[in-house]
Amino acid sequence: MKEGPRRRRRQSVEILYLSLVAGSSAVSAFQPLHAQSRTYPRRTSLPGPPRKRTSSVEVQMSSPGVRVPRASVRVAIDQPLISDTFFTKGAAAKATARTGILQTVTGALSAISLRTVLTTVFVALLATILVRSSSSIAETLGKTFRLVSGRVQRVWERFQRVDEGIPMPFDEKANDGWGICTLKSKERLGKSNFMQYTFDLPEPDYVLPLDLGQQISMMCLDDDGDVAQGDFFSYNLSASPKPGSFTILFPTGSHEENTCSIGSSGANFLRALKQDVKVGDEIALKPGPIKLSYRGQYLPVTGMVYIACGTGIVPVLDQVRAVLPADSSSVTSVSVVWINEEAKDFDVTAELLEKEYYKYSKKLAVSCVVDNTMQRQSLGDNTEVHAAVPDFTQGTMAVIAGPSDMAKKAIAFLENRGYPRDTICVL
Repeated sequence: MKEGPRRRRRQSVEILYLSLVAGSSAVSAFQPLHAQSRTYPRRTSLPGPPRKRTSSVEVQMSSPGVRVPRASVRVAIDQPLISDTFFTKGAAAKATARTGILQTVTGALSAISLRTVLTTVFVALLATILVRSSSSIAETLGKTFRLVSGRVQRVWERFQRVDEGIPMPFDEKANDGWGICTLKSKERLGKSNFMQYTFDLPEPDYVLPLDLGQQISMMCLDDDGDVAQGDFFSYNLSASPKPGSFTILFPTGSHEENTCSIGSSGANFLRALKQDVKVGDEIALKPGPIKLSYRGQYLPVTGMVYIACGTGIVPVLDQVRAVLPADSSSVTSVSVVWINEEAKDFDVTAELLEKEYYKYSKKLAVSCVVDNTMQRQSLGDNTEVHAAVPDFTQGTMAVIAGPSDMAKKAIAFLENRGYPRDTICVL
């Protein structure tokens, strides 16, 4: 009969004391969930469950009324918190034990501030909800966190000071408008099948004077003395790239594969760049053709639909950043469909699109689709692409960026969805 109250008293003390001393451990163990929640059919799931609490923590116990040495005591969740020496027979021993326990609890309460206690309770409650709830709730919390962060980032960008740089001069009368840049580096883009080539401009304050949808014309010589020239879009990691350099994104396939994806002239330039141009070599450049244009009759343009394949996402990313801010255009909705043959090709750049989504989730929809468009007769045969592209409404403009074969299929697909040909632009 004496064992019942003793066990209940031990359990109550263990629970109270553990809730206090585990406070600091709970705070450090809890980490925000890192998710890659997207709005497109092929979603990226959470990389893993919430971090587990450590099974034990180290605490210091010092109670003058208790015969326990002043030392580190290991506290394990699955073991008794307080030693059996507290629960000996005899009234005197019991009284001593009660006094020691009260002193221990009182000391702990006085040592922990009210803020720490409230934080501990909140974190413990939140951690319990995350662990015991379904994965959908955890995903919702992760997405909500990113949406709030995106809103904050959007407001911050309005007041952020941007170094616009100095437009690099190009004299049409001298050298036919050609300038000089220098190859700085060659680097693989994450795990994708793309390489990013970075070029330095003559001055650290220079920026390329390019309009939206304008390419860069580049020219170099191979080891045989033959001229290789191509037109490319610059790849920018942010809406306001740093002055002094620029980057081009190239595929890493064979010459035949690159010919299909970026054209014969672009593939020839890339082959010379890979094989014959070394870091530090000079390359000629100048502002190239402007590809973005609207010839439709439905003005103003209020909706944008982008279909990109491979490196075609590069100009699309720039345009999305340009039209999404409320004061920048008349566009109120943007849909992006990005197609790649392998999922790893979405590495890095998809994260840039995701950042824009969380800043403008009410205006932007992004769909990343894994598909081989070369093997399809029609782009609409893919159900994910068909579902991601909205039907035509007046004021909608469609932009296609990618290999010529894909562009032809995309035009036919859009026309079948009711898009007039003059509302479709091919970059």
